Amino acid sequence: MTAHLFCQGFEKQIVTPKTELWARLLKLRDFRNSVVHGNITPEHYLYALIEDHNMFYYGPSFDFRGRKREAADSEKYPTTMSGVRSGTVGDIKKTVDLVVSAMLDAADEETRQWLSGWLWKPFISPDVVKVLQQIKIIG
Repeated sequence: MTAHLFCQGFEKQIVTPKTELWARLLKLRDFRNSVVHGNITPEHYLYALIEDHNMFYYGPSFDFRGRKREAADSEKYPTTMSGVRSGTVGDIKKTVDLVVSAMLDAADEETRQWLSGWLWKPFISPDVVKVLQQIKIIG
């Protein structure tokens, strides 16, 4: 948000609040914090309750809490590897690509050329990935 104020080479603000890219970045930040820092919230707590010599196992993350809560949870990335799908990875890559594009757009010409020189280009095309998936070499 403030790179254009504190870094040379940017002519305008890269990401502005209340835009789609801002919302995507917040979603990615929350995912990163959960995965990298292991942020634990009451949603992650698990309970084992014993009653009448029976143990009941409960966790809010697998309890149906209504359509409103279900919709809010669908706006977050899953924080367990078993919940991550190719759509999740694709959405994260799209966010990164949009941020890179916004940076290049906000940069002056000299900085844009310098940044472009640092961009990594994938050497495996999406077409190759699809073929490998079809022949079951990768998941």
